[in-house]
Amino acid sequence: MTFVRKHPLVALIGVLGIAFMWLPIVVVVLNSLNSDPTLVTFGGFTTRWLHQAVTDGQVRSGLTTSLQVGLATTVVSVLVALTGVLWWRHASRLGRRLFDVSVYVRLVLPAVVSATALFLIFTRVGIQLGLGSVVIGQSVWDSAFATVILQARVRMLDPAIEEAAADLGAKPISVFFRVTLPGLVPGILAAAVLAFSLSFDDVVTAFFLAGSRVTTLPLLIFGLIRFNVSPEVNAIGSFVTVLLIAITLVFVWTISRSSPGKRSLTRDLGY
Repeated sequence: MTFVRKHPLVALIGVLGIAFMWLPIVVVVLNSLNSDPTLVTFGGFTTRWLHQAVTDGQVRSGLTTSLQVGLATTVVSVLVALTGVLWWRHASRLGRRLFDVSVYVRLVLPAVVSATALFLIFTRVGIQLGLGSVVIGQSVWDSAFATVILQARVRMLDPAIEEAAADLGAKPISVFFRVTLPGLVPGILAAAVLAFSLSFDDVVTAFFLAGSRVTTLPLLIFGLIRFNVSPEVNAIGSFVTVLLIAITLVFVWTISRSSPGKRSLTRDLGY
């Protein structure tokens, strides 16, 4: 294994993989600063397209809608995942398997299939398409990813700590809020970051369930690139990239600061 890790071919594949992921982003950023409106050649640096994207009313409206949908979807997905994982933790072996199947089916099912199915259900029962239907549709998919993250975090919890809290006289509700929940905070934050990211850049579910009155930022970009890729589109992409990176860094910093294991159990319980 050491020989494999040190082989130059492994390093080359790793560098090519990182370049494959980051070079398109670098190109988008450079195009957003290119003064040539045709993007055929590089005509020098300019902030014109960034200013145009920031002052565009449609872009600001789409960004506001995407943030609203993303925050709502994050809350719903994390709550669904958290309650499901807490049940799964103490369920029987059969119950765990059925729960895992329900999660993995949502993970492997193509988004276009689930979005189409939800669209047919909503139109059949008379649910109006809009902001709420998009949140429901995205939560069905995002909650599965949040569940997998929280399952991994739950496996790291030591049941002996919760039993010790009960032995010290803590009620079940106190054990949950002062022992179990603090231990799940890093997983909850990681699940929230992933759910928000998946919701913010979703196109398929929003396309089927948004209706004609709701336009998220990805839907706006999708409509713009159908005709041509303008510098403004690259500027919007650069702005979204910076925004998501900033949000991710904030969550990573918050997770690194949360270390419930450093606190004593008796102090957590208030004794």
